[in-house]
Amino acid sequence: MKSQVKRSHLLVERSHLLVERQHLLVERQHLLVKRQHLLVERQHLLVERSHLLVERQHLLVERQHLLVKRSHLLVWKKVLAKTDVEIEHLGWTQNRDGKRSRSSLTDEQLHKFLQYLQSQPDPRAEF
Repeated sequence: MKSQVKRSHLLVERSHLLVERQHLLVERQHLLVKRQHLLVERQHLLVERSHLLVERQHLLVERQHLLVKRSHLLVWKKVLAKTDVEIEHLGWTQNRDGKRSRSSLTDEQLHKFLQYLQSQPDPRAEF
């Protein structure tokens, strides 16, 4: 009988250990699911960061494009102003549409016009 009681105790103890093991396995599974969730969340944040970096890159490219446009406009205005100086230097008169007409020229045409003006003899040198 003692041996049966001992055996019974051992079985109960084994049963408790099995239940405890089952609890640990469930807890481990829970931690694995939680880890998986965190990994998915991290992946989502990385994708979001990547999108933000791409958006930032687009903004930088757009800014660079605007700076180039601005620079081009400043150069164009300087060339237009130089044509004003040359026209005045040559003693030519401008009609009211002179600037509007020159502003409709392409860059190449405006540069050629400036070169043409600069190549004209100085009218004051003839006197």
